[in-house]
Amino acid sequence: MSRNSSVAEEIASLRAELSAARLAILEMAPTEASRLLIDYASCASKAEAHRWHERTAERIVELTQPKRASEMGDHPLAGDRVNCPLCGRGSDNILGIEGFAYPEGLQRHLTGAFNARHCIVMNAALGLALDTAMHRAQVESSVGENAKRGAQGVKVRRRQI
Repeated sequence: MSRNSSVAEEIASLRAELSAARLAILEMAPTEASRLLIDYASCASKAEAHRWHERTAERIVELTQPKRASEMGDHPLAGDRVNCPLCGRGSDNILGIEGFAYPEGLQRHLTGAFNARHCIVMNAALGLALDTAMHRAQVESSVGENAKRGAQGVKVRRRQI
């Protein structure tokens, strides 16, 4: 066995382990959310995966029930807040205010936008979506190349007859 094939096998094994870990993270999400997250498999391109990520984050925000600011340790006149419904985290706040501002803070956390700490569950789902899209692209490319080779072989055979 050559060194290149053993490295390739090791990479494939590590990718499989990473996918299994990501799936395990998704399975820990609440049932309603996990139904939305498992839809990552529909992504056929990198761009689609990112659009899916944004849309899924929006749907999760819509399903989330925020609490009044006073319940979360904030000033009573401040806006609603919520802990992440997927990972349970809130913002890192030195004032003891719990949760994320709703809806914008939660949206940023779910998508990792504006340098926010990306929700580990949504990040795992995005990773699976991107991996799925990459795998589909590789398969389509391989199928296309095989079809092209087959068509060239047919043309050659026709010329020989």
